[in-house]
Amino acid sequence: MHGNGYTTFKLLNDRDGWSIVMALNDGALKTLILGNLTAAGWDVENEHAKTAELAEAIAKAVVTHIQTDAQVAVTGGSSSGSYKVI
Repeated sequence: MHGNGYTTFKLLNDRDGWSIVMALNDGALKTLILGNLTAAGWDVENEHAKTAELAEAIAKAVVTHIQTDAQVAVTGGSSSGSYKVI
C-alpha cells in the first residue's frame, strides 16, 4: 500500500514491454458505496442503521477479493493468455 492509501496492482508482460496499473482504495470505495446508497434513498446518516459500517465491510471485502483472486485474460496477440494481477 502506498502512502496515499491506495493499493496498486500491476499486470506485467516483460516480453512485450507493457504493463497495466490499477489502484484500489477501500476508503474511496466506501465513499462511493455510501454515495450510491444515498442516491438510492438510504438514510446513511442514521447511526442506528450502521450503514457506514456496512459500506466499509463491503469495500474491504471487495478490495481483499481483488487482491487475492484477480486475473486478466488477454485474448489476442503475442501476449494472449491469463495473467495474475500482482
